[in-house]
Amino acid sequence: SDATQAQSILAGPMAKVSFTSAEQTVIAGESSAVMTAQITDSYGNVSNASQDVEVTLSSTSSAGAFGLTSAGPWDIASIIVYTGSNNTAFYYRDTLAGTYMLAMNEISGLNWENDTQNITIKSAVISQLVFITEPQTLTAGIASDVVTIQARDQYENPGVLESDTSIEVLTTSASGGFCVTSGGPWDTTLITLSADNSSVSFYYYD
Repeated sequence: SDATQAQSILAGPMAKVSFTSAEQTVIAGESSAVMTAQITDSYGNVSNASQDVEVTLSSTSSAGAFGLTSAGPWDIASIIVYTGSNNTAFYYRDTLAGTYMLAMNEISGLNWENDTQNITIKSAVISQLVFITEPQTLTAGIASDVVTIQARDQYENPGVLESDTSIEVLTTSASGGFCVTSGGPWDTTLITLSADNSSVSFYYYD
């Protein structure tokens, strides 16, 4: 009969630190779900640390920050995987909408392979309307150049509303008027910011 024998394969020396938590989409100003830094050998097998290992954390966002809990404080620049363990947890918070790259780098002089992961930050709840075109000086009886307003959250990120929204346009001039085209008629009092746009444009005449 054929001979069989069980073999045990042990993880090799620790050689890499990696993200094991999935990429996330997070609302501006809110904490991410927990993120995990995992130590493995060069083949991806989990390997316990034989010494304390410091790992720096960074983001390509100028507004991103890391913390050890979901409530902050958001002031850490590195984490430690302690001797005998193989992972450690942390959190991320950002107020600038966009997609950014997070990186972890081992700095204990072990020359490990490091890792990166993308994170997407979405705008928070819309809380304000702002003019994004410059103030204009007009000639009486000639329409303005286009005027544009934008919906933003409290962190100044542009965002979209859940449904079409009417916006009242007003002037302190008794003879001024608005229209969504440059040719009038100049009797518009409401403009619509559609649900799929963060901005809306109009013209002014006086």
